[in-house]
Amino acid sequence: MSCTLRRTVLSLIYAFLELHVFCSARFEITVPSAPLVAVHGQSAILSCTFPLDGRFDLDSTIITWQRRLEVVHSFYHGRDQLALQSRRYANRTRLYHSELGRGNASLRLDRTPPEDAGEYMCSVSMLSGSQSKSFRVKVAAFYTEPHLQVSASPQGVELTLTSRGYPTPKVRWLDGTGAELSNDTQTELRRDAQGLYVVSSSLTQGSGSNSTLTFVLSNQDLDQEIRREVSLQSEAVTVPPLEPSGLGRCYFYSIPEAKDKLGKVSVLDLEDAA
Repeated sequence: MSCTLRRTVLSLIYAFLELHVFCSARFEITVPSAPLVAVHGQSAILSCTFPLDGRFDLDSTIITWQRRLEVVHSFYHGRDQLALQSRRYANRTRLYHSELGRGNASLRLDRTPPEDAGEYMCSVSMLSGSQSKSFRVKVAAFYTEPHLQVSASPQGVELTLTSRGYPTPKVRWLDGTGAELSNDTQTELRRDAQGLYVVSSSLTQGSGSNSTLTFVLSNQDLDQEIRREVSLQSEAVTVPPLEPSGLGRCYFYSIPEAKDKLGKVSVLDLEDAA
Protein backbone atom coordinates (compact mmCIF):
# COMPACT_ATOMS: atom_id res chain seq x y z
CA MET A 1 0.00 0.00 0.00
CA SER A 2 1.43 3.39 -1.02
CA CYS A 3 2.01 6.09 1.58
CA THR A 4 -0.65 8.28 -0.04
CA LEU A 5 -3.27 5.53 0.07
CA ARG A 6 -2.31 4.66 3.64
CA ARG A 7 -2.70 8.28 4.73
CA THR A 8 -6.09 8.40 3.02
CA VAL A 9 -7.31 5.25 4.78
CA LEU A 10 -6.06 6.45 8.16
CA SER A 11 -7.72 9.82 7.62
CA LEU A 12 -11.04 8.11 6.90
CA ILE A 13 -10.67 5.95 10.03
CA TYR A 14 -9.90 8.97 12.20
CA ALA A 15 -12.81 10.87 10.71
CA PHE A 16 -15.13 7.95 11.46
CA LEU A 17 -13.90 7.69 15.06
CA GLU A 18 -14.29 11.44 15.59
CA LEU A 19 -17.82 11.29 14.19
CA HIS A 20 -18.68 8.34 16.47
CA VAL A 21 -17.32 10.16 19.53
CA PHE A 22 -19.24 13.30 18.54
CA CYS A 23 -22.48 11.33 18.09
CA SER A 24 -21.97 9.46 21.38
CA ALA A 25 -21.38 12.74 23.20
CA ARG A 26 -24.75 13.96 21.95
CA PHE A 27 -26.44 10.66 22.73
CA GLU A 28 -27.59 10.70 26.35
CA ILE A 29 -30.22 8.53 27.94
CA THR A 30 -32.39 9.67 30.86
CA VAL A 31 -33.17 7.67 34.00
CA PRO A 32 -34.62 8.74 37.39
CA SER A 33 -32.32 11.01 39.37
CA ALA A 34 -33.87 9.95 42.71
CA PRO A 35 -34.53 6.42 44.00
CA LEU A 36 -37.68 4.82 42.60
CA VAL A 37 -40.02 3.34 45.24
CA ALA A 38 -41.88 0.23 44.09
CA VAL A 39 -44.88 -0.95 46.11
CA HIS A 40 -44.63 -4.56 47.24
CA GLY A 41 -46.62 -6.97 45.08
CA GLN A 42 -47.48 -4.36 42.45
CA SER A 43 -46.00 -3.36 39.09
CA ALA A 44 -43.27 -0.73 38.86
CA ILE A 45 -42.18 1.23 35.79
CA LEU A 46 -38.40 1.60 35.58
CA SER A 47 -38.04 4.68 33.38
CA CYS A 48 -35.38 4.97 30.68
CA THR A 49 -35.58 7.14 27.56
CA PHE A 50 -33.13 7.83 24.75
CA PRO A 51 -32.85 10.55 22.06
CA LEU A 52 -33.82 10.02 18.43
CA ASP A 53 -32.08 11.76 15.53
CA GLY A 54 -34.98 11.27 13.16
CA ARG A 55 -33.91 7.76 12.21
CA PHE A 56 -34.71 4.61 14.15
CA ASP A 57 -33.65 1.12 13.11
CA LEU A 58 -35.28 -1.47 15.36
CA ASP A 59 -33.04 -4.32 14.17
CA SER A 60 -29.82 -2.49 15.13
CA THR A 61 -31.10 -1.33 18.53
CA ILE A 62 -29.84 -3.11 21.66
CA ILE A 63 -31.51 -2.56 25.03
CA THR A 64 -30.31 -4.27 28.20
CA TRP A 65 -31.52 -3.98 31.79
CA GLN A 66 -29.25 -5.30 34.54
CA ARG A 67 -29.18 -5.51 38.32
CA ARG A 68 -25.53 -5.89 39.23
CA LEU A 69 -24.47 -9.02 37.27
CA GLU A 70 -28.02 -10.24 36.76
CA VAL A 71 -29.66 -9.80 33.37
CA VAL A 72 -33.15 -8.45 34.00
CA HIS A 73 -34.23 -8.06 30.36
CA SER A 74 -32.57 -7.95 26.92
CA PHE A 75 -33.75 -6.82 23.51
CA TYR A 76 -31.85 -7.09 20.21
CA HIS A 77 -32.36 -8.28 16.61
CA GLY A 78 -35.79 -6.69 16.83
CA ARG A 79 -37.18 -8.85 19.63
CA ASP A 80 -36.85 -9.81 23.30
CA GLN A 81 -33.91 -12.08 24.05
CA LEU A 82 -34.50 -13.82 27.39
CA ALA A 83 -32.16 -16.82 27.22
CA LEU A 84 -29.73 -15.15 29.65
CA GLN A 85 -32.41 -13.57 31.84
CA SER A 86 -32.06 -14.26 35.57
CA ARG A 87 -34.63 -16.81 36.71
CA ARG A 88 -35.79 -14.40 39.44
CA TYR A 89 -37.23 -12.13 36.77
CA ALA A 90 -38.81 -14.78 34.54
CA ASN A 91 -42.33 -13.80 33.41
CA ARG A 92 -42.12 -10.53 35.38
CA THR A 93 -40.58 -8.07 32.88
CA ARG A 94 -41.86 -6.29 29.80
CA LEU A 95 -40.64 -3.61 27.39
CA TYR A 96 -43.14 -1.38 25.62
CA HIS A 97 -42.32 -2.39 22.04
CA SER A 98 -44.67 0.18 20.52
CA GLU A 99 -42.81 2.92 22.41
CA LEU A 100 -39.28 2.02 21.30
CA GLY A 101 -39.63 4.10 18.15
CA ARG A 102 -40.45 7.08 20.38
CA GLY A 103 -37.26 6.69 22.41
CA ASN A 104 -38.82 4.87 25.35
CA ALA A 105 -36.87 1.90 26.75
CA SER A 106 -38.73 1.79 30.08
CA LEU A 107 -39.22 -1.58 31.72
CA ARG A 108 -42.28 -2.81 33.59
CA LEU A 109 -41.42 -5.02 36.55
CA ASP A 110 -44.35 -7.01 37.94
CA ARG A 111 -45.11 -8.47 41.39
CA THR A 112 -42.18 -6.79 43.12
CA PRO A 113 -40.89 -8.51 46.30
CA PRO A 114 -38.42 -6.91 48.75
CA GLU A 115 -35.58 -8.79 47.02
CA ASP A 116 -36.02 -6.64 43.90
CA ALA A 117 -34.48 -3.65 45.65
CA GLY A 118 -31.09 -2.57 44.37
CA GLU A 119 -29.16 -0.71 41.67
CA TYR A 120 -30.56 -1.10 38.13
CA MET A 121 -28.72 -0.18 34.93
CA CYS A 122 -30.35 0.69 31.60
CA SER A 123 -28.12 0.33 28.53
CA VAL A 124 -29.11 1.51 25.05
CA SER A 125 -26.97 1.04 21.92
CA MET A 126 -27.97 2.11 18.43
CA LEU A 127 -26.45 3.61 15.27
CA SER A 128 -26.46 7.14 16.68
CA GLY A 129 -24.66 6.24 19.94
CA SER A 130 -24.71 4.22 23.11
CA GLN A 131 -24.82 4.84 26.86
CA SER A 132 -25.56 3.17 30.19
CA LYS A 133 -26.97 4.77 33.33
CA SER A 134 -27.96 3.42 36.75
CA PHE A 135 -30.43 4.34 39.45
CA ARG A 136 -31.65 2.86 42.71
CA VAL A 137 -34.92 0.98 43.20
CA LYS A 138 -36.50 0.60 46.65
CA VAL A 139 -39.35 -1.74 47.56
CA ALA A 140 -41.83 -0.79 50.27
CA ALA A 141 -45.12 -2.15 51.62
CA PHE A 142 -47.78 -0.14 53.42
CA TYR A 143 -48.10 -1.17 57.07
CA THR A 144 -51.39 -2.79 58.01
CA GLU A 145 -53.90 -1.53 60.56
CA PRO A 146 -52.30 -2.29 63.96
CA HIS A 147 -53.81 -5.11 66.02
CA LEU A 148 -54.14 -4.31 69.74
CA GLN A 149 -53.59 -6.92 72.42
CA VAL A 150 -54.08 -6.10 76.11
CA SER A 151 -52.89 -8.26 79.00
CA ALA A 152 -53.22 -7.44 82.70
CA SER A 153 -51.35 -8.55 85.80
CA PRO A 154 -51.20 -7.41 89.43
CA GLN A 155 -48.30 -5.16 88.41
CA GLY A 156 -50.26 -3.34 85.72
CA VAL A 157 -51.35 -3.68 82.11
CA GLU A 158 -49.35 -4.34 78.94
CA LEU A 159 -50.46 -2.97 75.57
CA THR A 160 -49.06 -4.60 72.42
CA LEU A 161 -49.70 -3.30 68.91
CA THR A 162 -48.72 -5.45 65.91
CA SER A 163 -48.49 -4.44 62.25
CA ARG A 164 -46.93 -5.77 59.02
CA GLY A 165 -45.12 -3.95 56.21
CA TYR A 166 -41.73 -3.00 54.75
CA PRO A 167 -39.06 -1.68 55.29
CA THR A 168 -38.17 -1.25 58.97
CA PRO A 169 -40.53 1.36 60.45
CA LYS A 170 -39.97 3.99 63.11
CA VAL A 171 -42.15 3.21 66.15
CA ARG A 172 -42.93 5.53 69.07
CA TRP A 173 -45.25 5.66 72.08
CA LEU A 174 -46.31 9.08 73.37
CA ASP A 175 -47.96 10.06 76.63
CA GLY A 176 -50.86 12.51 77.00
CA THR A 177 -48.52 15.51 76.70
CA GLY A 178 -46.81 14.21 73.55
CA ALA A 179 -43.61 13.18 75.35
CA GLU A 180 -41.96 9.99 74.11
CA LEU A 181 -42.07 6.94 76.41
CA SER A 182 -38.89 5.25 75.24
CA ASN A 183 -37.91 3.71 78.57
CA ASP A 184 -41.14 1.76 79.04
CA THR A 185 -41.45 0.26 75.55
CA GLN A 186 -40.12 -2.80 73.78
CA THR A 187 -40.25 -3.33 70.00
CA GLU A 188 -39.51 -6.57 68.15
CA LEU A 189 -39.12 -7.24 64.42
CA ARG A 190 -39.28 -10.51 62.50
CA ARG A 191 -39.49 -11.41 58.80
CA ASP A 192 -42.41 -13.42 57.47
CA ALA A 193 -42.50 -15.83 54.52
CA GLN A 194 -42.94 -12.95 52.04
CA GLY A 195 -39.94 -11.06 53.39
CA LEU A 196 -42.07 -8.38 55.07
CA TYR A 197 -41.54 -7.17 58.62
CA VAL A 198 -43.93 -8.02 61.44
CA VAL A 199 -43.41 -5.37 64.11
CA SER A 200 -44.73 -5.81 67.66
CA SER A 201 -44.38 -2.94 70.09
CA SER A 202 -45.31 -3.21 73.77
CA LEU A 203 -45.83 -0.64 76.50
CA THR A 204 -46.38 -1.46 80.18
CA GLN A 205 -48.35 0.82 82.50
CA GLY A 206 -48.34 0.46 86.28
CA SER A 207 -51.28 -0.78 88.33
CA GLY A 208 -54.07 1.76 88.71
CA SER A 209 -53.00 3.82 85.70
CA ASN A 210 -55.48 6.14 84.00
CA SER A 211 -53.89 7.49 80.87
CA THR A 212 -54.20 8.34 77.20
CA LEU A 213 -51.40 6.96 75.05
CA THR A 214 -50.57 7.39 71.37
CA PHE A 215 -48.92 4.76 69.20
CA VAL A 216 -47.09 6.15 66.14
CA LEU A 217 -45.69 4.04 63.28
CA SER A 218 -43.91 5.72 60.34
CA ASN A 219 -42.94 4.23 56.97
CA GLN A 220 -40.82 6.98 55.44
CA ASP A 221 -40.42 5.42 51.98
CA LEU A 222 -44.19 5.62 51.39
CA ASP A 223 -44.85 8.75 53.49
CA GLN A 224 -47.14 6.62 55.66
CA GLU A 225 -47.87 7.44 59.28
CA ILE A 226 -50.24 5.49 61.51
CA ARG A 227 -51.33 7.18 64.76
CA ARG A 228 -53.60 5.31 67.15
CA GLU A 229 -54.71 6.74 70.49
CA VAL A 230 -55.47 4.31 73.32
CA SER A 231 -57.36 5.49 76.42
CA LEU A 232 -56.75 3.34 79.50
CA GLN A 233 -58.82 3.55 82.70
CA SER A 234 -58.44 1.52 85.86
CA GLU A 235 -61.36 0.81 88.19
CA ALA A 236 -61.44 -1.14 91.46
CA VAL A 237 -64.30 -3.64 91.82
CA THR A 238 -65.42 -6.18 94.44
CA VAL A 239 -64.32 -9.73 93.75
CA PRO A 240 -66.54 -12.71 94.65
CA PRO A 241 -65.13 -14.67 97.62
CA LEU A 242 -63.04 -17.06 95.55
CA GLU A 243 -60.00 -15.71 97.36
CA PRO A 244 -59.72 -14.51 100.96
CA SER A 245 -60.87 -10.87 101.12
CA GLY A 246 -59.41 -9.45 97.97
CA LEU A 247 -60.05 -6.68 95.52
CA GLY A 248 -60.27 -6.98 91.77
CA ARG A 249 -59.30 -4.38 89.21
CA CYS A 250 -60.76 -3.84 85.76
CA TYR A 251 -58.89 -2.01 83.03
CA PHE A 252 -61.08 -0.41 80.37
CA TYR A 253 -59.41 0.58 77.13
CA SER A 254 -60.70 2.19 73.96
CA ILE A 255 -59.41 3.39 70.59
CA PRO A 256 -61.14 6.67 69.64
CA GLU A 257 -60.40 6.19 65.91
CA ALA A 258 -62.46 2.97 65.98
CA LYS A 259 -65.51 3.49 68.18
CA ASP A 260 -66.53 -0.15 67.99
CA LYS A 261 -63.26 -1.22 69.61
CA LEU A 262 -63.95 -1.11 73.34
CA GLY A 263 -62.53 -3.75 75.64
CA LYS A 264 -62.13 -4.75 79.25
CA VAL A 265 -59.60 -6.95 81.02
CA SER A 266 -59.63 -7.95 84.69
CA VAL A 267 -56.97 -9.01 87.15
CA LEU A 268 -57.18 -10.07 90.79
CA ASP A 269 -55.30 -7.85 93.24
CA LEU A 270 -53.11 -10.19 95.29
CA GLU A 271 -52.87 -7.81 98.26
CA ASP A 272 -55.34 -8.20 101.12
CA ALA A 273 -57.91 -5.48 101.44
CA ALA A 274 -57.09 -2.89 104.02
